[in-house]
Amino acid sequence: MKKRQTYPKLEYLFYSAAGFMLIALLLNLYNIHQYINSLVQAKQLVIAQQPVKVIIAYLEVTLPYAFYAMSLFGFGYIIAYFKKPEKFSVEKQDSIKKTSHPIEDDDEDIDAFLLKNRK
Repeated sequence: MKKRQTYPKLEYLFYSAAGFMLIALLLNLYNIHQYINSLVQAKQLVIAQQPVKVIIAYLEVTLPYAFYAMSLFGFGYIIAYFKKPEKFSVEKQDSIKKTSHPIEDDDEDIDAFLLKNRK
């Protein structure tokens, strides 16, 4: 029987939620831009006199969505990182066995060294 391939659904859920947050960020950025333009056109706000107020308005609206998007993407990345199957092939296992020294050889070398340097 053919093995059914499973897809990691949880990280895709986090990635899609991060995408929605980015879309919400862009929509809110456009909305605050339109609002500030309407205040400028109504002569209720002069950007040159109150630049800090304008910057704070932009940051106040966009930073939460940017934080949420980065956090959700980070959670998805962390979940995907820990779900990775460990790729430990038979070839690697054989190469480790070939390069490792038997314990007896190491003990004999240490015994010979100690006998040679005995006072």
